[in-house]
Amino acid sequence: MEGISEIDKENAEPTEAADLETFITAPRNMSVNKADNKFRISMPTRWKIDGITITKTAVLEKDGRWGINIHGVDVNLAKLGIDSMFGKTKRDMDNITTILSAINVCRGRQCEENEPHYNEKTSQHLLTGEEDVTQHIVKSAYCKGALGWLSRGTTCMTCRTMTRMKINAEIVLEENDHEEMSAILEKVFADAKPEMKVLLKSQLDALKSPLHGRRWPREVISTALSLWLRSPGGYDELKASDMIILPSGRQLQRYKNTIFQTPGVNRTQIQWMYKAAKSVPNLPDFGWSGGIIHDEVSIQEDLVISKRDGKVRILGFIDTGEEGNLLRKWRDKDNQLASEVIQLIFQGHTGFRFPLCHFPVDSVKASELYIIINSAIATLQDYGFHVDYVMQDGGQENRSYTNVVTSASKRFLATNVVAANKKIAICQDPMHNQKKMRNNCIKSGVPSKKTGKISRTIRLHDKDVVWAHWVSAAAWDKKREENGGRRIHYKLTKAHLEPSQSEKMRNALAEEALNSDMLYLMQSYQVNSIYIYFIFADQCQ
Repeated sequence: MEGISEIDKENAEPTEAADLETFITAPRNMSVNKADNKFRISMPTRWKIDGITITKTAVLEKDGRWGINIHGVDVNLAKLGIDSMFGKTKRDMDNITTILSAINVCRGRQCEENEPHYNEKTSQHLLTGEEDVTQHIVKSAYCKGALGWLSRGTTCMTCRTMTRMKINAEIVLEENDHEEMSAILEKVFADAKPEMKVLLKSQLDALKSPLHGRRWPREVISTALSLWLRSPGGYDELKASDMIILPSGRQLQRYKNTIFQTPGVNRTQIQWMYKAAKSVPNLPDFGWSGGIIHDEVSIQEDLVISKRDGKVRILGFIDTGEEGNLLRKWRDKDNQLASEVIQLIFQGHTGFRFPLCHFPVDSVKASELYIIINSAIATLQDYGFHVDYVMQDGGQENRSYTNVVTSASKRFLATNVVAANKKIAICQDPMHNQKKMRNNCIKSGVPSKKTGKISRTIRLHDKDVVWAHWVSAAAWDKKREENGGRRIHYKLTKAHLEPSQSEKMRNALAEEALNSDMLYLMQSYQVNSIYIYFIFADQCQ
């Protein structure tokens, strides 16, 4: 290798497999040996199973394949995102020793001596640590050997999810013990709070019930739902710890909408919102402030007969509250079926988000919006929530509502009807404005189908802005790709350039048609067009 630079030495490929030994620089805590045309890099750990040290071994084959074996278990490198092929270079050898040092071994699941059998094939062992502290463990016959890179525990997923086998052993109680287990808990935990007794009783019932047949008390569901809404990941981690049996996230989703929904501001729902905000630790004062977001969604016109608590109700008519209903009755005389639902959501400044109420409507009027939004603001104020802004789309009735509550001198600032010394900002949804701008560009310079005349054309700096600019730039970009180049705006599709009525409602399509990638594509297309023009002009001369 004489005459090769340091860089060449690092990347050079040896001619014989035996030359690998010169590239392996194992740390002091590793040993290297060669047998059967294989190199083995071994690293002992500080743990022993049944008196035998757990050793991590990297096995390097002559054909460039390699793997890791931990205490007789071959580790699946693909599951860890590691390539099973290596290059015969010093850099790859260093990477192998680094991976071998970083990988964590599975230390089994702690258990009691002679613990009941598991449903899976398992084996019990004695695990000894650095300070000769010994504990009983159980390992699955299909143990992975190593932990995942993001694992926080000491046990692989296979060993951690083992389930104990149910043994039909008869439990004999004394004569005086034949009473309800809830009464026994009352005696054993006499000083416990009622909530703790409910939890203990629910754990006992959960152990006796099949997995899909468990029933939970209201108190457990309420607390679990609050935890799950606050942090689904934290809730799943607590549930996976096996320290406590909890309802699954899928089951909590069904309980999330157990409040009986009625049109209008539902105080029961606002009380739930208040409890959820109170459960947030160290919530600052401005965390109780935010805005109201409202929007409409179309529904099918229909009547539904609902029976609840012995009362029959007919659902489907327009309902905008007592005052709004009186205004409609005075104007329209008869009840009408609702074709839309307007929903209001509270969005806090700290990210707290909660649905407030809904109203079945038919093209909501500005006067009805005034009543609906102000009633929601007043109810929120009763529970300590403050509204600083109202966000809405740019529909005609929403614009009329803005004109009603604001003045010409203070555009987009309305007086808070609950606190006259405060103002409420009336905002338009930026995504709605983007979609509106994109739609206007599509219509710009296009003749009307009825009259054949061009009704509108957008102009910027005395130049027309038409949708053909987008289509031409996209076609040029696609042609560049067909000729072996790389597309500038690779997200552009037919849905961006020729959106259907449903696709026009998608925010992402409008955003990607007007973002910085589109601007750069148009600039590149413009430069290319000018360049081709000058070449053509030069050839003509």
